[in-house]
Amino acid sequence: MDTRLSRYLMQNNSELSVHIPLLDIGNVGAINDNIRELKDYLQRAGRYDAKRAILHTGVINTRERSQAILAAEQVINSNLDTLEKNGIILCIENVGYLGGDLIHNFTQLAEFVDKFPKDLVCVAFDFSHANITGGVQSGIEILGERIKEIHLSDNQGETEDHHKPIGTGKIDFETMNFRTIQDNITAILEIASDNEWETNLLDSRKALQELELIE
Repeated sequence: MDTRLSRYLMQNNSELSVHIPLLDIGNVGAINDNIRELKDYLQRAGRYDAKRAILHTGVINTRERSQAILAAEQVINSNLDTLEKNGIILCIENVGYLGGDLIHNFTQLAEFVDKFPKDLVCVAFDFSHANITGGVQSGIEILGERIKEIHLSDNQGETEDHHKPIGTGKIDFETMNFRTIQDNITAILEIASDNEWETNLLDSRKALQELELIE
């Protein structure tokens, strides 16, 4: 592991999450390739002492959904030993708005994650994605304790509208019910990069502090 990164994480009481590049793990014709690629990404994450690896499950031909789900299960099951060996939790992120998503609603995501050991596979809950598809509060209620990482941002709930500073969109953080989520989850401010990125991050953090959602 990079000693500078290790030192920074320790000094700031932080943990590392890595986002795995998009793998269409439901691709029935590429199961072995996806098993190898996911293993490689997880091993790389382990070398940096990452605690969580975030994964989008990709898109598929909807006519092949049942076979694609089985393929995705095989890819993850084949990497459970790699997850355990490297001390990593695989967090499946909610997407659902791309068209042809392998998993396109909260119920499907809950059912998929429940197929694996809960200490190795969980949910990374993205607020902007949820606000486009299904609603943030609905997602929290359905996914509940499966959520071990949240990606905080705001938006107007439109397909091409992502990861805006908190308070600039339609997500009602003030009335949000977080009680079904575990207390020890990791929260990440995922704000789109632009020329005002530093101000946007600080303003978003301040908004969350005012709502007493973070310290």
